Amino acid sequence: MNDANAERMRSRSNSRAADIRPLLALTDAIGLLQGIPQRDKPETYGHIVGAVLEAFYDDWNGGDHDYDETLRKAGIRHPYSYLDDDDAETDALDEATLNALVTFVIRADHWNEGALAASIEDGSLVKLLRLMRHRLPSS
Repeated sequence: MNDANAERMRSRSNSRAADIRPLLALTDAIGLLQGIPQRDKPETYGHIVGAVLEAFYDDWNGGDHDYDETLRKAGIRHPYSYLDDDDAETDALDEATLNALVTFVIRADHWNEGALAASIEDGSLVKLLRLMRHRLPSS
């Protein structure tokens, strides 16, 4: 997504309350791609990445806008290393830190195209979204 589209989506979403539920609704679809190389399903990855970005910017208003500070306060200096660590206690993360990690994973694609798809493939995004979905109070 180019900068103009991202900015348009952010400005359009600023007029409504942030809603994480559309992003969480994608959790199972994202999970189906875990472990499947992007090269094997490029169209599916493209569709899912687009849906994640749309839900992230349109519905969740771009997540935690101070995610780097939130992660720093939580003692997470290297988010990818933290997510790759099998001993990391992601279940114990507070809501703010969990939101910041999801924001980091999704925003990483802005600077490194393909980073979001890689986080889908390696399972790190679905792991975080499942935790968030589990914690979401039922309506």
